[in-house]
Amino acid sequence: MTKVKVERQVLPQAKALLIEDGYLVVEAEPRAGLTLFLSQLGSEMAAEVKGTMVYINAAHSEGSMFAELGRKLGQEWGEVTPRSFLAALTEHSPLVVLLDGLECLAPREREVMAGLLKAFGSERMFCLRLMRVHLVLGVVGKWEGARVVLGYFTRDEVARLIEHPSDDPVALALYAWAGGAPELTRELARGLRCSEGPQAVYAAVQESVRQRLRRIACARPTLADLRRQGLARERPGQPYA
Repeated sequence: MTKVKVERQVLPQAKALLIEDGYLVVEAEPRAGLTLFLSQLGSEMAAEVKGTMVYINAAHSEGSMFAELGRKLGQEWGEVTPRSFLAALTEHSPLVVLLDGLECLAPREREVMAGLLKAFGSERMFCLRLMRVHLVLGVVGKWEGARVVLGYFTRDEVARLIEHPSDDPVALALYAWAGGAPELTRELARGLRCSEGPQAVYAAVQESVRQRLRRIACARPTLADLRRQGLARERPGQPYA
């Protein structure tokens, strides 16, 4: 079980949002493998639009992130404006731009970034070339308008959560069963407070599933609700009415 598997679970959702909106902000915890996720998503999109990919990490930029982005797009931006930004993107379409480490931006730079995204979102529907441009932004922490959140516990964190060493079979079993997901791991850890052994993990998983299904049933979900939660899907050749 690796953190990559956890993040791949949201890759199709992130890709669908990116295709629909043109840009996507991804929030992550410090240990969530944000850069790797951006790379996976960017590579898939670049292959789909048959375009190039540009990567900038604000944490390692030489000077302004916008100036470095301009250089990679063949521009010399003393100060980037929505007009110059959109013109450069249009010129290089099809294109995927990955902007990593946005938590390092100063408040003023965040404002500029928000303005550029707003302009891009407004203009892309009127420009076919911009429809083949995709912007993926990654930030450790919070960013207004983020659509995807990456998060997981490391094995050591799971061990601390249940007060066992990281190489303990219980910690390993819990990490594997929960896939590192914080919400499920916390829930299962509560069930293991007075238990020992990998079998206790299995019992806690069973109880967690039962509790979840009871909560879902009490909400009287529709078929559409169940599909959104990944609990139902159409059978091939037998579409639902």
